Amino acid sequence: PQSPQHQSPLIPSPILSTGSSWAMSITYSGIANGENLHLPYADNETNPLISDSVRDDHIPLTLGITFSRSIDKHWRVDVGIRYERMTSDILTGNTYVARSRHQLVQYVTFPVGLSWHQPLARRFSTYLSASVSFSLPLHSTLESVWLMDGKPYQPTSSRLHPPVQWAAGISGGLQYDLTPHLGLFAEPGLNYHFGGSSDNVRTWNTEHPFNLSIPLGLRISF
Repeated sequence: PQSPQHQSPLIPSPILSTGSSWAMSITYSGIANGENLHLPYADNETNPLISDSVRDDHIPLTLGITFSRSIDKHWRVDVGIRYERMTSDILTGNTYVARSRHQLVQYVTFPVGLSWHQPLARRFSTYLSASVSFSLPLHSTLESVWLMDGKPYQPTSSRLHPPVQWAAGISGGLQYDLTPHLGLFAEPGLNYHFGGSSDNVRTWNTEHPFNLSIPLGLRISF
């Protein structure tokens, strides 16, 4: 039999230090750019005869911090805070005269969840998570301007009042450990947003309540 000092090198090393009961994760997801909107062509003669309305709700930009506490070898309780920024662009009219609106909706979100972690091989681990979250609206605005033959006229700005929002989600993560206490991870997940519908404020989450997100992040254990 092998002595404790000469164990097989095929046995994977643990994901994190065995003395680590807490972890902090910093995550980012989303993209800032949307697609270009196009209106039907018109000039000063055909202007009253043709019009359209197009809208682009951009994928939310999300930044978050999560703290995790180990319950046992595999299970962790997760609590955190996230900033969510959702923008939309709306064009109504035609290429000669149009109304352009840019909507900015911001939330602070408080997620609570439970996750199950499992080592895979040296430096790699995987985990599954389930969570619920509550989102409170922050300062949100709607900026509007008329465009006449490409020139802006009468810009205005107004305050929006989006509703509070709840969400539930499940996700699976893959982590690579740079050191016993520092790892990089990707965490694709499915989320469902509810309780956030409003006649006056439409966002990516209200138009796509069931959506996929792929947060990337850094996890520190201590």
